[in-house]
Amino acid sequence: MIKKKFPLASGNQALVKRDFLRFSKAFTDILLEKVAPAEHLDFIADERQLKEQFSDESSINELVGTFQLVVEDGRRVGKVENFLFLPFLLSDQSVILAVFSRLDPLFMRRVTEDWLFDVRREAKRSFLLLKQARIDDLTGLFNLSNLYSLLDTFSSARNIQLLVVEIPGRSMTFQAASRHLQRCVEILRTSVPEGAILHHLGNSIFAIVSDRHRESGNTCLTASLVAYLKREGVKKVHIGTTCSTRGNSGEKKGRIFLDEAWTALQVAKKRGPYGFCDFDLLAHPEAHPLVRPQERLLRKLRRLWRQSEKFFLVHFRSDEKQFSIVNDIRALVDRGESIPVGNDLLVYLDGESDVQVLQWTENILESYRKKKDGNTVSAGICGFPYADFKKAEIPYNCLKALEHASFYGNSSAVFFDAVSLNISGDIFFGDGDLVQAVKEYKRGLLCDAENINLYNSLGVAYALMNRHKQAEECFKNGLELDADNFMALYNLGLGELERGRKEKAISFFRQSLECGIDENLNASVREDLSFRIGVLSSETGDYQVGLDFLLPLYDLFSGTCRADRIVYHIGLCYCGLGFASEAMMWLQRALRINEFDHRAMNLLGEVYFENGEGAEVALSLCRKSVELCPDLPGYRIVLARIQIHCGLFYEAMDVLRLCLKDKQFQVEARLLLARCCCELGHEKRARNWLNKIAEQEGKKFKEYAVLSRNLSGRAPGSAVIQNQLNEGQ
Repeated sequence: MIKKKFPLASGNQALVKRDFLRFSKAFTDILLEKVAPAEHLDFIADERQLKEQFSDESSINELVGTFQLVVEDGRRVGKVENFLFLPFLLSDQSVILAVFSRLDPLFMRRVTEDWLFDVRREAKRSFLLLKQARIDDLTGLFNLSNLYSLLDTFSSARNIQLLVVEIPGRSMTFQAASRHLQRCVEILRTSVPEGAILHHLGNSIFAIVSDRHRESGNTCLTASLVAYLKREGVKKVHIGTTCSTRGNSGEKKGRIFLDEAWTALQVAKKRGPYGFCDFDLLAHPEAHPLVRPQERLLRKLRRLWRQSEKFFLVHFRSDEKQFSIVNDIRALVDRGESIPVGNDLLVYLDGESDVQVLQWTENILESYRKKKDGNTVSAGICGFPYADFKKAEIPYNCLKALEHASFYGNSSAVFFDAVSLNISGDIFFGDGDLVQAVKEYKRGLLCDAENINLYNSLGVAYALMNRHKQAEECFKNGLELDADNFMALYNLGLGELERGRKEKAISFFRQSLECGIDENLNASVREDLSFRIGVLSSETGDYQVGLDFLLPLYDLFSGTCRADRIVYHIGLCYCGLGFASEAMMWLQRALRINEFDHRAMNLLGEVYFENGEGAEVALSLCRKSVELCPDLPGYRIVLARIQIHCGLFYEAMDVLRLCLKDKQFQVEARLLLARCCCELGHEKRARNWLNKIAEQEGKKFKEYAVLSRNLSGRAPGSAVIQNQLNEGQ
């Protein structure tokens, strides 16, 4: 006798519309190979797409009419002039058409339906085999084979980025591991940028292939993805990344490309629970914008500053970076000592004031710009003494000032200060080197103890290192300086959410949203705050507020993965407000999006049961939800209530015994056990369960009173007890 079904199902046994989009080129090649006279083929899903694709055809009206007839029939072939319509009936009974155009008239006259049906049957088999070879059964994502094929076929001119993402779970059962994997997929689908291709390589390791934007570098996507995953409650994530081109090092393809990202991942795993690493920085550390000065340079400088108590260093660099400006700037320098540093020039000045140095530097920058007809140079300046920095640290500080200067555009001169350290900290943060980032932020606070941005940056770094107490102190210090700082409020909300204090998190998020509106908060952050407030409100019982935030977001995100994540919570809100029909509609939609969503499954079963929409269907849904997530006693309580209603008392008792260890549901489980015993005529056992409740909670429960009255004499049937409970007798 089968007691439990296998908890997972394969989605690779049939074709769906999405497959014709994901594998459009491969499917096209398969069909064109079988229909040799054809030169052009499109897969058309609806009438609108047909009109857009063939709007210039004189026979467009006839094409539309034939399209409608073929779709309605689902099997017959359609012909219009040199167009051929070959329908494919999919698993959900929808139809997608392969539309051949510009076919030879002789072929159109001689081709038979029987031959086309054979072609369709063979092509459909080939389509399905291709899908099964390229799609991961557990997640529905592309697999490793598809990744290799993708990397090998990319043009060398295309600049792409590969991220290998590991989201390890704790040691867990097969079912728990499956739930962890499904949750990871759900989060990643909403976080990857548009156009990126997500793969599952196995064991909760994913690969993301996306176009690389030169201006943002490799680490922009990586750092934002790590932060997003942490906000979503992921306890540990590591990311290794690489890119397809790196200057003159040549083209990379296939296995080598993946090996580089994998190597970076191993380094990331040593950087803490939220570590990430860029392979290009491992392979080419000299390309880092903040490479420490060589010892040879420091020896030259020591001879200059040995007897000096106050000096300045000015580091000149071309804004084009690859050009040498040594001779040109040296010709303009009329004081101090000049020392070439690669393509740059470092100038040592002694006995000058801050104002004099800045004015002198700006004059040189202006002179160079005029002399070179628009070419520009920027400069980073640092003096000694400054804060607690040693003399040997001043040349390195000049590099940080140069990075600071880049924020002001070309031909800028900037003194090293706390903001420079914030920027250098952000660079190390973006590299995944959180330890060094924390050091930079802390040194920045020594220079400026009232810099709110530094407190926020330090707090975020601490949070990614799971040092939550220190992170909270940083955010609170920021609020002491500015009580309306939306970023500090937002980060405090995330901290409260991490601790499971949802009401406090909502409070901080709402304050942050209100403050952000005054500061012209960008749309993505405002949407994230609204999403979190709406979801948390639905989970804490403030259902109307949840709907007020979530419904506009659903309309805004309609048709995207972000909208899919909202659907269940809208159903939960409608259920909590007593709108059963709306709740059913949204929960059904949630299950169409993800057939393994145990939350929607259990709640929909409960709504069906409570509203008399079919106890058998409700029982099936709740059983499946318990199979998918056996660790949640709340699911078992709902299942037991339905089982009792259906007269399955012994099954209900087996389910309820597993809930007795959970204090939150212990009393309810004992009441239901007493009821089962009462229904079965086991009076003594029923009284024992009721006595345990009385000892623990007293006799204040309605069910306790009803069951106690019915224990005298023969126990009545389930319908009688249920009627009495409903009437409150």
